Amino acid sequence: MPKFETTDGVKLFYESVGEGQPLIMIHPPLMGHVVFKNQKELAEHYRLIFLDLRGHGHSDRHVQNVSVPRLVEDLNELLTHLNLQKAAFLGYSAGGIICQAFASHYPEKVSALILSGGFLKVDSLLLDLEFRLGMALLRWKRRGLLSKIIAKSHSQNPREQQELFDYGTKNDPGVVEAMYRELKNYDGTQVAWHLENVPILLMYGSKSYLKRYSQQMKTQIDHAKLAYIDKGNHQLPTLFSGPFNKIIDQFLRNDTKAALQ
Repeated sequence: MPKFETTDGVKLFYESVGEGQPLIMIHPPLMGHVVFKNQKELAEHYRLIFLDLRGHGHSDRHVQNVSVPRLVEDLNELLTHLNLQKAAFLGYSAGGIICQAFASHYPEKVSALILSGGFLKVDSLLLDLEFRLGMALLRWKRRGLLSKIIAKSHSQNPREQQELFDYGTKNDPGVVEAMYRELKNYDGTQVAWHLENVPILLMYGSKSYLKRYSQQMKTQIDHAKLAYIDKGNHQLPTLFSGPFNKIIDQFLRNDTKAALQ
């Protein structure tokens, strides 16, 4: 089971499959790298790197620091460990905040940034309630219930639901709650100004409640490509993996050549 140790002594699990342009995938709180299981078909053309964030899955669980700057350094140290000068990053949902923060600190190390259901900050009632509910369930020691809700919303297959549920219950609830809080309080509106030279793809389901953020993101990052998946919801990596993977492949093939130099 491959792991690397960060400068603050935390061991983080990662999985690397395929060859070619590296693409690092970052999950939202609670889910772990298994949410990207359906993206493994992209390994035919890319080197895919799946990471369990600190406190999640196979990574060390009982950790102290889950600040956004520390999560950014975890990604930077992953690149160093893998001897990579730069990579493309895919952030799903709140995982996109971590990717945005990394890209703003280390734009020279980002060949492309892909945000699925991305947002710059939690500034809507519905998204705020979602974060508060997640934190409350963890605080009330209802991690299993939260894992069940997330698993059922991401798959209609009972076996896949069980896998997502089991992985969600591996996490340290205190760490996940703290990560929810850190990401909820993060303001990425100034981050956008550091990304003018980074190829960016914004992806949303046409029926996603986060679709409202697409134009806000496009306004802040005007050079970004914007893609909608017809009839898609928020859970694109699992429920709409076919068109999701196809759009990612087309973007990486056609829009990132200069950034790879």
